[in-house]
Amino acid sequence: MMRILVAALTLFFVAVPAAQSAAAVVASTTWVAAFARAAGSTDLTVIAPAGLTHPPDYDPRPSDLMAVSRADLVLVGGYEAFVPRLRDALGARGQMLTINTTYDPQVVRKEVGAIAAVLGNTVQAGAFADAYDAAWRESSERLRQRAGNRPPVVVVQRFMVPWARLLGVDPAAIFGPGPLSPTDLLRIKALAPTLIIDNAHAAPAAALAEVTGARRVVLINFPEADEGLLDVLVRNTQRLKAGLTP
Repeated sequence: MMRILVAALTLFFVAVPAAQSAAAVVASTTWVAAFARAAGSTDLTVIAPAGLTHPPDYDPRPSDLMAVSRADLVLVGGYEAFVPRLRDALGARGQMLTINTTYDPQVVRKEVGAIAAVLGNTVQAGAFADAYDAAWRESSERLRQRAGNRPPVVVVQRFMVPWARLLGVDPAAIFGPGPLSPTDLLRIKALAPTLIIDNAHAAPAAALAEVTGARRVVLINFPEADEGLLDVLVRNTQRLKAGLTP
C-alpha cells in the first residue's frame, strides 16, 4: 500500500484513540455510512444494503423503518427516493442530516466534521480528515507520475467528476446520468478522449468506449459492507492506475 497512506492510517487508527458514540445512527446507504464511521459512529444501521447497483432506488422494509423510528440521528444523501419514508418514520424524536456525498477532500472534511459535531467526536473526525487528505495527495501524485508528460483526455460520468480531479485534469466532457444518444457519442468522439471514467452505479457507457477507442475505467462511489471512504479511494486509484497503463 502507498507509503503516505500507510502513515495516515497509522495516525488515524493508532495515534488517535477512536471515540465511542452512544448515539443510534441510521445511514441511508453504504456511502453515507462511510461518512458516519469516519465521524466515529459505532451504533450504525444501514438502510440500503451493499451490493445494489443503484442504492438510492432501494425499497425500505418495515424493519428498516422501525430502525429509523428508534434512531437519534438519520443521515441521508438527499437524492434517495426513499427519503420521505425515512422522514415520516423518524417523526419529531430524532434528527435528520443531509450529507454531501463525494470523495473531494475538502467536502469530506466538512461533512465528516458536521456529523462529528452532532456525535461529539470532533477530534477523531479531524484525524480522519487529515489521513484522508494525505491519502488523496499520495494517490494523485502517483497517478500523475503514471500519466507522465501526456495527461489523459478524460470524459467522465457526471457523478464521478472528483475522480477526474484526482488525476489532476479537468474533464474534456461530462456525460450522463442518462443513456448516451447518438449525438452525444459523436460530440464526445470529436474530443478524441483517451480515458473514460464510468460509474458502476448508473447507465453504462460501454458504447462510448467502442465509438472512441478510449480506455474505459469503471469506478464505484458506494462502498461494500463495512468499507470506508479510504477503502474506495484506494480501490478506485488502483483502477485508474490500470487505465493509465500504456
